[in-house]
Amino acid sequence: MNRKTIKWISPLFALAIFLLALWTLNRALGAYRFADILRQLALMSPAMIAGAVALTVASYLLETGYDHLALHYLGRKLPPARITFASFISYAFSHNIGFSLLTGGSVRYRMYSSWGLSADQIACVTAFAAFSFILGLLSIGGLILLFTPTDLPDLPYFSLDSLWPIGALALAAVAGYLLLVLCRRRALRLRGWQLALPAPRQALLQILLGSTEWTVTASVLYPLLPEGADLSLLLYLQVYLLAQLVAMFSHVPGGLGVFESVFLLLVPGVSAPALFGSLLIYRAIYYLLPLVLGIMLLTIFETLQHGKRFRRAGAALGDWLIGSGPVLPDAGALALAQRIIDRYPTSFGHLFLLADKRLLFSPELNACLAFACGEHSLIVLGDMPGPAAQRRELAWRFREICDREGKWPVFFAIGRDDRAHCLELGLSPLPIGDDASLPLSGFSVESLDAHISQAYQDLRQTGCDLEVLPAAKTTDLAPIRHLLGEGHRQAAGNRFVQGWPKADFVRRFPVAILRQNNRIVACALLPAISGQERIVDFVHCAPDAPKETLPFLFCAICLWGSRTGITRLHLGMMPRAEAADDPLSPAWRQFGAHLFPHAEHFASLAELRDFKEKFSQDRSPRYLACPDVLALPEILADIARVGGKNGSGCRAGIHTGEG
Repeated sequence: MNRKTIKWISPLFALAIFLLALWTLNRALGAYRFADILRQLALMSPAMIAGAVALTVASYLLETGYDHLALHYLGRKLPPARITFASFISYAFSHNIGFSLLTGGSVRYRMYSSWGLSADQIACVTAFAAFSFILGLLSIGGLILLFTPTDLPDLPYFSLDSLWPIGALALAAVAGYLLLVLCRRRALRLRGWQLALPAPRQALLQILLGSTEWTVTASVLYPLLPEGADLSLLLYLQVYLLAQLVAMFSHVPGGLGVFESVFLLLVPGVSAPALFGSLLIYRAIYYLLPLVLGIMLLTIFETLQHGKRFRRAGAALGDWLIGSGPVLPDAGALALAQRIIDRYPTSFGHLFLLADKRLLFSPELNACLAFACGEHSLIVLGDMPGPAAQRRELAWRFREICDREGKWPVFFAIGRDDRAHCLELGLSPLPIGDDASLPLSGFSVESLDAHISQAYQDLRQTGCDLEVLPAAKTTDLAPIRHLLGEGHRQAAGNRFVQGWPKADFVRRFPVAILRQNNRIVACALLPAISGQERIVDFVHCAPDAPKETLPFLFCAICLWGSRTGITRLHLGMMPRAEAADDPLSPAWRQFGAHLFPHAEHFASLAELRDFKEKFSQDRSPRYLACPDVLALPEILADIARVGGKNGSGCRAGIHTGEG
């Protein structure tokens, strides 16, 4: 049978089942009047209805757990409230309309795609949730059919004398799935498709959640049954599961009529109008009320989404009319960025002024971000300075720019505040390091590690001395150019010199110069983060500098800051302990020198972390937010290429080179 024939037969089969269900209902209720059904409805106590409503709420909350599990399986993080919101609406529609993979999948796609999930990921969530749903049915249904004696009348053309073989087969299927998950570590391959199996813990959670959800869902109808229905809970569960199974296979929307027909056939000792009245109340509570709520929530969601589109369309039109879209860093843009950074200081604000990245400003001109262009991605560097509301809107506008250019949105070295905005975009924030800093109040070299303090004293005796030139006195860069040697040649266009940036950038900040017997052996920039905080950046040591030059330079800068009223010195980002100590981390090994400041001065990331730990007392986590963890190698390669091309890269506080 070809697909075209199946396409025509499937809806005809569903229509035939629906008509058969209507005939069965008419036959069962033909001898009764509609008034009898209304009388049964009036006998329902508020407590019975309240209990059914409470169980319905619990059932739908448990169903949303399928999506939470699916996203955890995928390694994607979204706010739990969003997952619950999307999942509830999808189940409210699929339970009533039928064809759950199509209807529930459509609702999920509408919502999850707006939060950054790809079509493949949404399809995986839908399939994972449906499979968990079936696992729950097989588990609880298998247990009940295998261990509960059957005392039910036969259905037409089908005997229910013994259902234990069906229960045994259901439990065998569940056991086979668990055995596969436990024994096979590699992904399954089927006709070119690759399916990664969940972890054993996730598989157990699937079964536990599915069994609990089915039990609670079945319990909604139980307190609504009329008094004459002499069914134990286990026997009732048999009836309910069989009715749901027939309704699911019928593909009739919501099992309408099919579910009721099976119930009327399997519970013959009860007044048909009374039982039908209970089934009507059940359908209204479990199906119709959630559907009405789902329609309302979806309407609110669409209204908000269209409102965002109108606002962003207006912003895009404004960008086109007044030129407030992404701009090249000319003098006016850099002056505006400087004002914003001065008002909202961040650890990486000074890097906005490098003029090697495109700048994006908020319509209010009180927030901005800077991003570099990689082969596969656009990369935002550091926190966005500005008020929270404007930063959030900037993040969304940046996401739309990435969509237009067909590249991944990447936020590098962001803190906790901007991490929340990235989660809204559907990105996955990965902890990559810590922003290290040292309070300078009461600082003394003797308070540091013994090796560091001894190195400082030894080099001091060899004639090493630090001079810090204020920004106003950095007009003559000839000595520094001599130190940098041939590496100070400026590249074409907006690209930066290898080693140090352009002179216009250098002249904005104080420069620390370390001399040994009047010869410059090291230098560094000391940009201000705020009025009383500085960061050590663009460190460069001469090739023949003494071995302990870097510890001496940092100690001398700390002493200078303590004397001049600087309250805190920032050392830039250092790698996390796991990345620094893991010798089997090829991505960190390959790209670490492009990610972490001062990395080129050390043989490994572990040595870099050890050095900074000897200075830093305070640390705050930094994250790399990207849309897909599997794309991390390409994203890190983009960061490395940007760093190599611009000399500044995205290394959050280091822009050095050996020339």
